[in-house]
Amino acid sequence: FSEKTVKNILDNFKTFLNYLKSDLEILDVVPSFPVIGVPQPKITWLTQELQQKVFEVVPDDHKPIFAFLMLHGCRPSEARALKCEDIDLEHGVITISSTFSGRVFLERRKGRNSKDSTIPLHPELLPYITDRIKNNLPNAYVFVNSKTGKHYSENSLRRIWDDIREKVGLSQSIRLYDATRHSVASQLANKGIP
Repeated sequence: FSEKTVKNILDNFKTFLNYLKSDLEILDVVPSFPVIGVPQPKITWLTQELQQKVFEVVPDDHKPIFAFLMLHGCRPSEARALKCEDIDLEHGVITISSTFSGRVFLERRKGRNSKDSTIPLHPELLPYITDRIKNNLPNAYVFVNSKTGKHYSENSLRRIWDDIREKVGLSQSIRLYDATRHSVASQLANKGIP
């Protein structure tokens, strides 16, 4: 197991033992646990110029979801779960309120106590988003894989990303998450935007 996994397992076990001690009064003492240092993950991100090169090789039928990810910085699983009813064209905002966990649609965002997030709709995507909303039911997915006619699966998006990454010559260690969410956040941070 990785150090992070070992730390998580031990933290959960310690919580369970504390529950046995304080709530159920089964234990008198909780034993001490070793301190496990977890190294900070290396954050990988792309510059806007490199993102543009990447976007140029995205197949046309997949450009909308990749443009959305590169401009809005939400998680790929949240973009896959975005529905027409989550878009407010009148105010030009998107509410991120759901996600996918693998193949399972969740009506909440990932993360402990995560709340809905409302973000502005980027003007570049307005024509595509407007067309999707006007021609589909509110519960239809915004981004649909043209090959299947259904929402993007995690595997299909990963395969598309792998092909794009290979065409551009990016390292296999660069995930779609790095090229989109981490890149948006890092670019904003480098411009001094909190």
